[in-house]
Amino acid sequence: MAWDDQAHRNVALITEHYLTPEAKAKVGALLSSDSAAGKTYNIADAATWADKQLAIHPEYSQWHFAHIRANQPNIPEACFGQPSLPIGTPASQGPAKACVIDKIHQFWTEFTDPRTEAVERQLALKYLLHLVGDVHQPLRVADQGNEHGKKLNVVALSPRDPSGGHSQFLITPGSLFGYWDSAIVRGLG
Repeated sequence: MAWDDQAHRNVALITEHYLTPEAKAKVGALLSSDSAAGKTYNIADAATWADKQLAIHPEYSQWHFAHIRANQPNIPEACFGQPSLPIGTPASQGPAKACVIDKIHQFWTEFTDPRTEAVERQLALKYLLHLVGDVHQPLRVADQGNEHGKKLNVVALSPRDPSGGHSQFLITPGSLFGYWDSAIVRGLG
């Protein structure tokens, strides 16, 4: 789960802060009328929705990544050749082999097109809120030849008792990806 739910909520709340009052009202209205989900979302909760969909559609997990090589960046290569979305196919039903860069573009195109049906516009907004957060997690857009750092092991040191002034540290082994994705966010509170 990219950045953990709390980090996705934070990204959405930062986004909301910069919306004009008119845009904020439109986003709120769109999320409050989400009949497809059968529930009302606020902007922060909507930003976590796309990760929950992976339980239903695990084949879309690549939508959350771009395998960009640091030593030779090549966006088309990193994005499965950047295949076009078939005409008439909603972005939410696009091919599984698509990267976060292409999905942001596809969902933005749908979201801003006044001809897009309301249900698809809601899906586009929820994906945008989430995927823009994903693309800002560096290991989601970097291919280090090892599944985005998931195989790079790290040891995190943190104070055992932050209020007690002790010099003892808690040692936590894990993957670099997992540490960056969730542990840092949780550690910051």
